[in-house]
Amino acid sequence: GTLKPTYDASFGTPQSIEVAAGATLDASAMTLPVSPATSGDNIFVDGTIAGNVSVKGTLSGTGQITGNVTGQALSSIDPGFDGTLHILGNLSLLPTSGIYFEIGGTVAEQDYNRIRVTGAVDLGGEFHANSSAASFPLGFAGTLVLILNDGSDPITPATLYPEGSP
Repeated sequence: GTLKPTYDASFGTPQSIEVAAGATLDASAMTLPVSPATSGDNIFVDGTIAGNVSVKGTLSGTGQITGNVTGQALSSIDPGFDGTLHILGNLSLLPTSGIYFEIGGTVAEQDYNRIRVTGAVDLGGEFHANSSAASFPLGFAGTLVLILNDGSDPITPATLYPEGSP
């Protein structure tokens, strides 16, 4: 089903929103995360969020967001392991925000997570990729695509922080 709030709601501090697989949250008339926002807010999406999302805590899951996603200061975006988070809009990371990928092998959506973005990608924050060297075939020299873009919108680079970095 679809839940469509007509205005912002307060759920206390910190806040957590979960959109389960098969469910839709129509956020077009509200601000996510809902007010008052704190650094501990969490949004977990395996279903669909229709509307823009301003991440002030953690955004995770393998669902779909039909709107722009902005990672605010000190926030993190961590697509669910074994899947792809779909953003049908722009992705923008502000300084001190971060995007995190877990890499456990070479098979997309099975061994590592990804983000698919149909709009522009601005990686102004930190880019973290954690891997398990034991999961890679000896001599692996291939390419792992972590952010998929439709090819017509720009991707602004980020600073890559390898495993064990801040």
